[in-house]
Amino acid sequence: MRIRLIKRNDSLWLMKASEKRKQIIKELKKISRKLRHSAGRREIPLRLYKDCVKYFGSLNKAKQKA
Repeated sequence: MRIRLIKRNDSLWLMKASEKRKQIIKELKKISRKLRHSAGRREIPLRLYKDCVKYFGSLNKAKQKA
């Protein structure tokens, strides 16, 4: 089990990889609703894209899960 340390509001939180995946899916869905289509690489923040690649292997795999 992978645990990642994140910083939120000047305090540190421990986040499991499964929780991070859920957060990524939630963000992708929010962006897709806003755009009214599936978001492409250039339409999402770089940090979100990198997290998609890290936790799902690619942006397309993350979008399929979402």
